[in-house]
Amino acid sequence: MLIDDTGLGRYLFEARDGKSGEPLYSRGFASIFGEWETTPEAKDRTRGFHESVRFPEPGAPVTVTIEKRDARGVFQPAWSVKVDPADPAIDRRPPPGIKVWTVMKNGEPADKVDLLLLGDGYTVAEMEKWHRDARRLADTLFAVSPFKEHRADFNVWAADTPSEESGVSRPSDGVYRRSALGVTYDAFGSERYVLSFDNRRLREAAGAAPYEFIEIVVNDRKYGGGGIHNLYATVAVDNAFTPYVFVHEFGHHFAGLADEYYTSAVAYQAAPAADRPEPRGPNATADPQAAKWRRWRRSSARNASG
Repeated sequence: MLIDDTGLGRYLFEARDGKSGEPLYSRGFASIFGEWETTPEAKDRTRGFHESVRFPEPGAPVTVTIEKRDARGVFQPAWSVKVDPADPAIDRRPPPGIKVWTVMKNGEPADKVDLLLLGDGYTVAEMEKWHRDARRLADTLFAVSPFKEHRADFNVWAADTPSEESGVSRPSDGVYRRSALGVTYDAFGSERYVLSFDNRRLREAAGAAPYEFIEIVVNDRKYGGGGIHNLYATVAVDNAFTPYVFVHEFGHHFAGLADEYYTSAVAYQAAPAADRPEPRGPNATADPQAAKWRRWRRSSARNASG
């Protein structure tokens, strides 16, 4: 699907034909900056976060635009740039020599959904563990619905990105590590929130493989993870909740799903109930009458009465 009609994401980027203005490609997405804007810190200081968008290489010049939702949820222009694929200034260097291997292949990348697993905090001596962990998590994902039923629609790739030290940084525990992808716990002050703030390093590593979605597997025992729509998801690999967290966070990344409950502290601040907009996630609503799901509720009622 070249044009995204899901209506998901706080942002939308489009690549349009430079002459006709016809949309060639679009994707809704969320971002680390968008996450940060909802934290208390955003009220007191200014910050920026490196971001990137990806689209198929065009055959002629295009205009790339990024739009951001306003307070009413309507997309408004935020940034644009003209891109000429013939521009000699475009960096055409091949990706770094990273070993990419197949976890599961059901067809050519152009015909399948391609998931890339990246490990962080695995040393050279731990590469065998990384390979076992990657295969275990892939099996975990495709053991649950709806992924189980759509297993044949996916390819799963993995890339070896050895780190200098085992594990990743956990600042609240006084632990700091030099890891390949710069992943860290304590994102935005939430002890269990695991993110990488080094987008350039992440994208350079991912560029060695075909991918649409990324899961960063963290070589650590402490509970944690994260998921941002159409950016990436993370999971700590060695605790009792790893299977649950892996599938849960991948749902945020892959399908823009919202959290359906509140069980522990989060980095963001919720808006007052009177100002709370309808969630964009297809699985959550602020409407007591659940108008968002009315047609499914009616169908369910008819089936029950029949």
